[in-house]
Amino acid sequence: MEFENKIVIATAFATHRVNGGYFPDTRRFSEGTATLFSNKEMMAFNLAPEDDKMVPPDFTKFTVTDEDYKQAELGVAFLMKENALQIIAGTLTDFMKNMLALAKSDMIPRDSFGIVCLIPKIYNEKSKTKFLKKDMKEKYSHSRHLGAIGDKLFDQEVFVTDVKFVEKFGCHAINGVIENNLISFFKEFEQGKPLPQADTKLKINAKVKRHSENWITKMPETQLNYVKILNKL
Repeated sequence: MEFENKIVIATAFATHRVNGGYFPDTRRFSEGTATLFSNKEMMAFNLAPEDDKMVPPDFTKFTVTDEDYKQAELGVAFLMKENALQIIAGTLTDFMKNMLALAKSDMIPRDSFGIVCLIPKIYNEKSKTKFLKKDMKEKYSHSRHLGAIGDKLFDQEVFVTDVKFVEKFGCHAINGVIENNLISFFKEFEQGKPLPQADTKLKINAKVKRHSENWITKMPETQLNYVKILNKL
C-alpha cells in the first residue's frame, strides 16, 4: 500500500510530536500505563483505514496539524540543503540516499515507514546541533576543565544546554555549564518521572570523571559521574 508523500512525512512529524521523540520499538507496560508505540507503527496505524483489523484496540488515532505539514516541508528542505555537497560528491551513506529519495518521491510505500519515521529525528538533531554549535562558541569560548580527575564537586549550579536520550546506554546525556565551563554527564531517570529541561538550572553534587572535549564544538569539557541532582532552580 502506498500513500501520498506529503501526508506520510507530515504524519512522521506528528508521530514524533505525539510520542515526544523517536522510539524504534513498541513498549507495553503493566496495567494502568499506556502502551508506547514505535514511531513506525504509529504512522501505519494512524494512516490505516478505520476498519483495518491490524490496528490494536489500545491505539488512539491523532490529528496531523497544519504545523506538522509546515515542519515536514521545512525538515525535508533543510536535509536536502545540508546534504547537497554529499549528494553531488556521491558520498552519502546508503541509508541517507534511501531516506532522501523517499523524501522527494511522489508516493511512499508502507514498508518504508521505518526509514521515513526517522526524518523528524535526524532533522531535529542536525538543526539543533547547528544552532548549539554557533550558540556555544559565542557564549562559552573560554570554557576550561574543572578541578582534577577524582575531585568531588558540591552544590554546583548547572545551566542545562541539552538533554538527549541515548538508546545505546538506556539513559540520558545531560550537557550544561558550570560558571561558563562546559560539563556533561549520564543519568538514568525512572519511567514517567520529570526530566531536566534545556535552558533550566540544577544544583548537583558530582565527581570529576574525565577532562575531554565537547562533541559539538571541540572546546574543553569536563565529564562528571556519581551525579546527584539536589534540586531544580
